[in-house]
Amino acid sequence: MNKTSHAKKLCFKQTNCLVLQSLLLIAISVMLVWPAGCRPKPVSQDQTDPITTQTHADSVIGVPLEMIDIVDLQVQWTVPDMLLARDAKIEKACYFKGRLYLLDTKNNLHALDGRKGVWLWTTSLGDEAPHCSQPVFYQNHLILVLGKKIIEVRDSDGMITHTIDLAFSPTTSAARLGQTVFVGGNDSRFYSIRYKDGMVFWHSVQPDDPIGNVVIEDNRVYFVCKNGTLYVSSTAERRLEWSAATKGQTPGITIDNNRCYLPSSDTSLYCYKADSGDLIWKYLAGGPLEEVPVLTNNFIYQYVSQYSLLALDRNGQLSIGSGGLPTPPLRWQLQNGFCLLAENGPVSYVITLDKQLTVMDNINGKKLKSFYVPNFDVYVSNPEDEMIFLANQDGAILALSPKKKLQL
Repeated sequence: MNKTSHAKKLCFKQTNCLVLQSLLLIAISVMLVWPAGCRPKPVSQDQTDPITTQTHADSVIGVPLEMIDIVDLQVQWTVPDMLLARDAKIEKACYFKGRLYLLDTKNNLHALDGRKGVWLWTTSLGDEAPHCSQPVFYQNHLILVLGKKIIEVRDSDGMITHTIDLAFSPTTSAARLGQTVFVGGNDSRFYSIRYKDGMVFWHSVQPDDPIGNVVIEDNRVYFVCKNGTLYVSSTAERRLEWSAATKGQTPGITIDNNRCYLPSSDTSLYCYKADSGDLIWKYLAGGPLEEVPVLTNNFIYQYVSQYSLLALDRNGQLSIGSGGLPTPPLRWQLQNGFCLLAENGPVSYVITLDKQLTVMDNINGKKLKSFYVPNFDVYVSNPEDEMIFLANQDGAILALSPKKKLQL
């Protein structure tokens, strides 16, 4: 082999090495910039110009921008696809202190910034099969019940900070007060257990299984049973403080400002003094109540199963209803209404059973405008602020906000 031929082969090998090294460096750079499992980046909008990045489109996730504009709303941000795990579907969603939480059918809990749509974290809660409860919030943590476990998740980063293994199957959500956790079981007992290790402090035997949510207020713990009765116990010891029976079944309770709201399938919404159990008023809704009411500063939103959504005035003058009991004033009743999405001063945004986003005038009790949102089936009731969140089971999210914040 002559020297010229050898030099050409050597040069070719060196060139190949340089090319391979360059390609390897490029690949490493891409991996550093776009890590494996990178979350989808939501399309965020500037509040003053909400749809500047979508001017090329005339709709967003199947909703015409023209219809959003007509009802004086604007697109805050969107997530076209959350890239869920295979076969996973969004099952539940809630909003708390500016964060949007979504739970999927694989028991993955996702957290997003409610204002910006920025993905914050995703945490796997464990087994896929057992049903997971709606989260309960306690001191910067979320508490969930999954199978025979109570799981505590840190709100800042999604880290599971504590797990309690139970010897029974829980039938309610769990609520915590200091070093004590309260939960109902499928053995018709309500438990007070030690946070550290799940040791039972005390339990009370009930006539039926506890169900629904557990609420702690002013050193009292509130829960309902399948027999349609509300029980209120001291948190410090096994001592019943008061109870209230309905003539149907009840899904749970809502408590605010020393008022305990108890819906029942007997068609009545009861309002009691939370500390004493004195009945303040009773509202006959005309149909079974199978959801707990959503409260804002001025209104009580109550879904009447398969029929309508009611808006009751929290601060209005009581009148005497049928049966001689006080009853609160009805501001409006929307046939086919399902749940409150958000309030903006004197206006409320609600969703109907046939997927219409409807704007209601809370002062005059009139329906103002509505439009269809056919691609969404997971709704968030937001009593905190004016943000509206719509999602679907496949992982698309649309966040809307009013063009102008109104005052009541």
